[in-house]
Amino acid sequence: MSRYLHFGSTLLVVGCFASISQASIWATGVYDSYVPSTMNTHPLENALGPADYPDGAGYTLEVLNQYVASVGQDGYVTYSFDQAFVDGPGDDLFLWHIGGGSPETGELLVSADGINFTYVGLIDDSVGVGSVGYDLAGIITDPVSYVKIADLADDNNAVDIDAIEAKYIPEPAVFSLLSLGALAFMRRH
Repeated sequence: MSRYLHFGSTLLVVGCFASISQASIWATGVYDSYVPSTMNTHPLENALGPADYPDGAGYTLEVLNQYVASVGQDGYVTYSFDQAFVDGPGDDLFLWHIGGGSPETGELLVSADGINFTYVGLIDDSVGVGSVGYDLAGIITDPVSYVKIADLADDNNAVDIDAIEAKYIPEPAVFSLLSLGALAFMRRH
């Protein structure tokens, strides 16, 4: 949407030229968590940054404690992103799983403010090692800065995550800002 303002012989375009660009951004911080016990847990910081679980590394406790994040049964963790992400074409958010073939289920939620969360979908990491994508279309319109993973107590395992990746970031409305700056400059002179 654009609006045209006419000042004498000067035509000024003020519009909303915001768009999105594709990029891989990764969770950068642990914002909040609840770990009810130490059973089936692994360091939450292991899910920060790009996916790094080595192919064929196996599922030993040493390997899991080095590469996998898990809150244990009935726990949750909220990860933050340094840069907000938005809905784009196709899947927007990817969880990099380390499933060992046993049922490990949870819920995926997103938030713009870290307080009010919107349900995105069910996490089922029994699929093995790899990423599973989620589409935010029709779920949330605000830029997302927080992702919550909540384990469900319907099994004897906990969701194991290697990394959380988002694909689309908002571009600033540069032309709108420049146009408003020009308008302010013209009004002063």
